[in-house]
Amino acid sequence: MAVASNGRVWVGTECDGLAWSDPPYTHWQCVRAAAEMSGDKWEAPGLRGRRGPGLPSNLTNDLLVLGDGTVVYTTNYGLGIGSADGQSWTAWQGLSKEPYENYMRGLAVDKSGGLWIATRHKGLVRMDMKTGAVATFRAAGGKGGGLPDDYVFDVAVAPSGDVWAGTYGGGLAKLNQVQGSKFQVQGSPAGTPKGKDPGGLFSTPPAADKPSAPSSTSPSVAAQRAAKDGSAIRNPQSDVPLLPAPAAPPTLDELNAMLAALAKVPFVPPEKQPAVVRLDDDWLTKGDCLGRYGRYWGCWCAICSPNDYIWGAGPERVEYAPCIGLNCTDLDSLRRWIHWSKTNNVKSLEMPPTYLHSRVLRGETTWGEPRRQAEWDDHGETYPMAKDGPDLYCTLKVPPGLYYLALYNFNKDGHDGANRYRDFCVSVRPHATERYLNDISGFDREPELARGRMRDFWGGAYKRFLVRGPTEITIEVGRNHSFCTILAGVFLDLVDEEPVPYFHGLEEWKILCAKQEKDRQSLRAQTPADRAARFQPGQSEAEAALRLFAELERTRLINPVWWAREGRRFYAPVLRWTRSAVKNTPAGPEIQRLLARATTCYYQLGIFEKWEQGQVALGKTPARQIEKGIRWDGITECGGKGFEIVIRALSTTTKAKDASVLKEKP
Repeated sequence: MAVASNGRVWVGTECDGLAWSDPPYTHWQCVRAAAEMSGDKWEAPGLRGRRGPGLPSNLTNDLLVLGDGTVVYTTNYGLGIGSADGQSWTAWQGLSKEPYENYMRGLAVDKSGGLWIATRHKGLVRMDMKTGAVATFRAAGGKGGGLPDDYVFDVAVAPSGDVWAGTYGGGLAKLNQVQGSKFQVQGSPAGTPKGKDPGGLFSTPPAADKPSAPSSTSPSVAAQRAAKDGSAIRNPQSDVPLLPAPAAPPTLDELNAMLAALAKVPFVPPEKQPAVVRLDDDWLTKGDCLGRYGRYWGCWCAICSPNDYIWGAGPERVEYAPCIGLNCTDLDSLRRWIHWSKTNNVKSLEMPPTYLHSRVLRGETTWGEPRRQAEWDDHGETYPMAKDGPDLYCTLKVPPGLYYLALYNFNKDGHDGANRYRDFCVSVRPHATERYLNDISGFDREPELARGRMRDFWGGAYKRFLVRGPTEITIEVGRNHSFCTILAGVFLDLVDEEPVPYFHGLEEWKILCAKQEKDRQSLRAQTPADRAARFQPGQSEAEAALRLFAELERTRLINPVWWAREGRRFYAPVLRWTRSAVKNTPAGPEIQRLLARATTCYYQLGIFEKWEQGQVALGKTPARQIEKGIRWDGITECGGKGFEIVIRALSTTTKAKDASVLKEKP
C-alpha cells in the first residue's frame, strides 16, 4: 500500500494489478495488465526493448508514490510507472532481455529523487527518474557494488543517504553514500558465501560506522520530557522496544454496529453462489495437519513414492488425478520425490496415523520423527527458466457440500541455489466433465474461478479456497519461471466445526444436514419486519455479543461466500469480548456457554491449538486427538479408508479426556 500527498490510497494486489481510491474511499478504480509480459510463447510478448505501454504484470510485489505523484510498482516482470491520475502507464523491463529476469521486489527513493529497486536476479538498481539513467550494484562476480548476494528482497534509504539492502542468503548490507560506492555486509561475516570475499569486502563496518554508546552527560529532549512527566526513560540502543497493546474488547456501540452490518448481508441461494472462492492463507499451522486438514479427504503427495497416500475420512469418495502440463518434452511426467523419509521439522507434514505407525513398526522412523518431506514435482528443473511450464495440475471430483480446499507447500530447499526462485501462480478452473480427470487439454479455455500465489513459503503455508460441491475442478500450480514447481499436500474439509465421522455418526449427520437446510429455507422466508426485529440493537454488551455471534453463524446459511471471506473480521472482536467476559463470570453454566462461543471463534480464525483446548474443556475429543490415537492393525491396507478407521476407533475406544494421547506414544 502507499498513500499520496492528496490522500489517494494505492493498493497493489497479490495477482490482480492495482487499485486506488480518493477520500472518502467509497469508490475504487482498478487497472490490470491484459496478460503477463513474461515473453514466452504462451503469454503476451515481452518488452524486448526498455519501455512499452501498459502494466508489465498483475503480480504486484511493492508500491511507492513519489513526491510528484508518480506511482511506481514492482512486479515479477518489471517495473510499472504510472501518472498521478492513474490513467497513463508505462512498463520498464530494462535489466535483461529475458523478461522474467526483470523480477523486482522492494522500492525506496533517495533525497535526489533516485529510485532504488531490489531485484531477484540483478542485484540492486538505482534509476534516475529524470534522465532514465540506471546504475547497478551486484554481488562479487557481477558488475561492481559488492553486494553479498544478487537476490535483494528489500531496500531502504536512511535520512543520512545511506542505502540498506536486505539480501536472500547474504544478510544485510549498507552503502555509505559519504565513504564510498560499495556495499558492506552488516554484522558477523560468518554467513558470507565461501569464495566470495575479494579484498575483505564482507568485513564488518569500521568502528566509525558502529552505533555509538548513548551519552549520559546530556539527556535528550525526549528523556527530559519523560523524566518530567514521570514515565520511564528508555535507552533505544539496549531496551526492548515497546509493542502496541492488544486490541480492546468491543464496546456496546461497536457490537451493535457490527450487528447492523450483518443485517445488510443479502440472501444468495446456494445454486447462485460461486463454485470456488479464494480465502485467507494459513501461515500458522505449518506441518501440524492431523485433525485440522484432510478430515474429509487428504492427499499426502508422494509420501509413499511412487504413490501418494490418501486418508479419505469423509463418507463419500473423492476422485483426483495429478499430472504435469502439456508444455513438456515427450514422455516426461509428474515426479514424486521423498526428500526426508523421517524428520521432526515442524514445517514438514505429519504422516497420516496408520501410515506413521506402520513405519514405526518397520523401523523406518520413530515416534519422535513423525513427519516426512515429500512432494510432487513438475520436473521444471530440467527446463530453461525462460520456458513456460510444465506446471503441476490436479483435478478433483468434489462431492456435494461446502468445503475448504487447502494446498500445502514448504520450500524445504529454498536456501539452496535456484530453489529460492519459487513464486507460483495458482489458478482454479472448471474441469470439462466429458473428459477424463487427467485430461487437462482444455484448461486454458475454461473460465478462471479463483487465483492466488505461492511465494516466500519457507515457513510453510496453506493456500485456501472455499469450494461448493458437487463439482469437478482443476487446480494449476504454475511454475511462473521458477526453478521447478512443487506441492506437498492437497486437503479437503467440510466447513463444519464438528464434521462426520469425528463428532457424528452418518445417520445423525444426515439429520443435521436436513435441519440445516430447513433453517436456511426458514431464514429465506422471513418477512422484512421479522428480519429487522432480529437485528435490533442490543441493550447490553452481553446481549449484543450473543446476538452478533448467533447472526454471524446464520450468515453461513444465507450467504456462505460472504461468511467465509468476511466472517473472520467479526469472529475476532466477538472472541475478544468473550474472553474478557470469561474473566468476570463466576463458575457455572454461563462459563460453559462463553467457552463454547470462544471455541467456535478459535476454529473460524484458524487458531487450531486453542480450538482443541476449548473442545477438551467442554468434554469433547478433538479430531487431532482421535487421529493421533489411531494405530495400524498390521494387516489392513489403510490408504483411502479413513472413514472406516475413524468409526472403528471411536467405537472400540473410550474418548480420552486429557491430552496424553498427543504425546504420540505407541
